[in-house]
Amino acid sequence: MSCRIKTIAIGLGCLALVASLSGDASAQWTKINTQQTSSVGLAFGNAVAYNDKSDVYLQVWGHPTVRGRFVDASGNPLFSEFLIAQQSGSDAYVGVSYSAGSADDVFLVTFSSEISGSQVFGRLVRYTAGGPQIGPAFRLSTTTGTSIQAAGGSAYDPVRRRFLTTWQDNRGGWQIYGRFVASSPFSATDAPPLSAGEQNLSATNFAQGTPNVAFDAEHNRFLVVFRGNHPESGAVFGSWGRMLNENAILVDLNGDGAANTGDVIELSRGGEPAEQNVFYLPEADAFFTMWTEVGRTYDLMARVVSATSTAKSAIIPLFVTGGNEGMADGAYSPSAQKGLVVFAREATKFIEGFEISPAGVPVGSFQVGSQVGREESRFPSVAAAESGRFGFGYLNDYSVSWFEVYHSTTTPGGVTDPPTPPPPPPPPPP
Repeated sequence: MSCRIKTIAIGLGCLALVASLSGDASAQWTKINTQQTSSVGLAFGNAVAYNDKSDVYLQVWGHPTVRGRFVDASGNPLFSEFLIAQQSGSDAYVGVSYSAGSADDVFLVTFSSEISGSQVFGRLVRYTAGGPQIGPAFRLSTTTGTSIQAAGGSAYDPVRRRFLTTWQDNRGGWQIYGRFVASSPFSATDAPPLSAGEQNLSATNFAQGTPNVAFDAEHNRFLVVFRGNHPESGAVFGSWGRMLNENAILVDLNGDGAANTGDVIELSRGGEPAEQNVFYLPEADAFFTMWTEVGRTYDLMARVVSATSTAKSAIIPLFVTGGNEGMADGAYSPSAQKGLVVFAREATKFIEGFEISPAGVPVGSFQVGSQVGREESRFPSVAAAESGRFGFGYLNDYSVSWFEVYHSTTTPGGVTDPPTPPPPPPPPPP
């Protein structure tokens, strides 16, 4: 049975056969570069996004301040590292996304600051040939009391030219909130336009947290993933998803005529899932969701979820060993027609990678991070660039950030990229 397909209807059946695949995919990838991007110092968290107009990455890291650095397409650091936020004793829980696919040209950096408990903020950053341009910090939440907020992931809608940001918030119990941030106009002095107020994206009783989000531009849908109690029962804990339309309104997935808690997507039930993440697979019309299952060991799990129906794959034990794995992040490259998941692995102390097919089938794992300190590498984050390149950053020993670039040397299925044909001969003279 062949699993080289591009539709989720067939792909979900194939996943059951390859769920435990852990072959070596290293021959299909070539490392381009490895560079240290920060000075030595305390750091916590790491995030990476790619600018499709200037062909550069932005890597950010946090605690006690939020700092960043641009990296070119070949993995060479640009300019010096620069300060993004220094407004409390700890500015952390960093995230970054870029206005890809639109005429706008900004990164949105999100973070939490220990102000009035812990509050979530955003800041727009632009790349220029002369260095970074940074807009003012602005609050994402309208609540300025003593609630505890931790920034989650964000995703960009290129049609409406705005980011959907997410965070966890303990006002009245832990819930998932979100707010739109416009990607234009950019100003060095004024905050960008924000939607009228934040929206409760879990919108139920009980506790939910650690949100992340991805966007499907074809169907104008966001998938928000999170952990916590099922929105209908405080006795059921797991990893969940909610499909939202372009205005962050819950989609009626089960066709009962009402968008409600019956439309919550079950990713896992029971256990202690953590570190939820998600990215979009355009050929499959599906989202690739990931989480760390916490038990006697930490194991990396995944599930493919349709963007247009209630269909989903079986749970995929993406990387399960007698040791600990987690902190997964992933990105998909339309030009390479494959995805790359990066994650931390305790046994080797290096960052590992997992190639993902267009249908969400795991192809094989290989070591991608080349630097390790006294403890281990943590907080990997990856972004897909042009021409089959992926750039990812991570931290060593909570102190130094690194950046590496890999190029996919094959097309899906392990077939070597064909050579570029020679140009046609010039036409004969008249």
